[in-house]
Amino acid sequence: MAPLSGLTVYRASTRPSPADLQAFAEFLRHASDCSEKDLQRLLERHPSLVGVLGYCQFISEHPVYKKDEKNQTILHDRRRRDRADLVAAKAAPPTLSNALNYKSAHILELKRANLAIADRSAGSRLSDEANHAVEQLKEYNRWITTIPENVTLLNEIGWDIRIPMMTLIMGRDKEFADNPGQLEEVRANLRLQGVELLTIDDMFRAAEERVTTLDLVLPVTGLRAPQLVTSAASLKLLVGTHRFKGTALFAYSPANRSRKHGPRGYHNYRSFLPWLRDEFDFRCAYCLGREMWGRRADGFVIDHLAPMSARPDLACEYDNLVYSCSVCNLTRCAITIPKLPTADDIEPQADGTLRALNADGQRIIAVFDLNSSKHVKWRALWMQISETALDHNSNLFKQITSWPEEVPDLFALHPPGGNTRQNGRDNSYLVQKNVHLD
Repeated sequence: MAPLSGLTVYRASTRPSPADLQAFAEFLRHASDCSEKDLQRLLERHPSLVGVLGYCQFISEHPVYKKDEKNQTILHDRRRRDRADLVAAKAAPPTLSNALNYKSAHILELKRANLAIADRSAGSRLSDEANHAVEQLKEYNRWITTIPENVTLLNEIGWDIRIPMMTLIMGRDKEFADNPGQLEEVRANLRLQGVELLTIDDMFRAAEERVTTLDLVLPVTGLRAPQLVTSAASLKLLVGTHRFKGTALFAYSPANRSRKHGPRGYHNYRSFLPWLRDEFDFRCAYCLGREMWGRRADGFVIDHLAPMSARPDLACEYDNLVYSCSVCNLTRCAITIPKLPTADDIEPQADGTLRALNADGQRIIAVFDLNSSKHVKWRALWMQISETALDHNSNLFKQITSWPEEVPDLFALHPPGGNTRQNGRDNSYLVQKNVHLD
């Protein structure tokens, strides 16, 4: 028996991009004409839409061994193996340091967006289609947890299927427009049966919330590797009636961004360089200049948020290190700055200038001379180039917003003092570049 033969395990990042959201919005606009398979293909092409539900990996159309009329496991006739729409894995919380590799497996059933969930306009009675879907989930649950061959298939990739959650994704909110409380009544009834109900709109909202609260990478449609346009909250890119603006290239990260990596123990701060390149999206934390804009990797250096002259004890403390272009590093010298710039401090303007939103923003702009004539002309030029390229030269736009061809393999690095944020490597650019695993 060849485990998972011919199947693909998709990595499902919890950090969707504006382009993921755009694809979902496009799907919703034509949802009444879309089949269950269309939804499934959407999730395969944009795995983070599954990731926003809390899953780190998933298998699409996972084959499930079942029982025959004599209660015998059917092993040889593959045509008689049902296929669960999605079997998805949730990772152990990062606080469980002794369970870093533990993943629990769960079952998701997909149904068309235009199918009715409820049988009538009041009450919790399900439509025939919804009832059938719930029974399917329960059958999958029985087969996948009690037939040893199913358990073995998932155990071999490190997934624990002993107590799966069951999720039904089906229908639209508009079915309950005249009686919003009915949807919650239906959900509550299904929870008593161990089934979580999500509408297609629930999934969209989950993705939208993640896009508007995290600093993200922007993939360009048709390019597998995500691209480097950040701060989706400021971006409002290509969703609904919004249109890409060049100012998005210079939108700083949200104030609530936390570091994803935590290497420790290097005795030379330069050893942190590959971690910092990935941490800061291959761009300068101060002026937001990118490696792909002709500022080569050797034109970037490691800066210290608290200068070494003032805090030599923090010289090799990762959270005090910053990826900076050499120009900003030299301009700053050892001048103290209050913090790293965020979207709460500085806002880019269409003319290339930066607007300070508070005293910290004013201080940062002054220290790095970010509103000098040279900086303003440089930003305005890249804004104009990006907007023009998006309209007339998609390949150029991809190049402008892309990452370097060579990205660090952080899994190959073993910091002497360990890594306090092990899960951060799962969101590294190398992982996102290789969207799914064989």
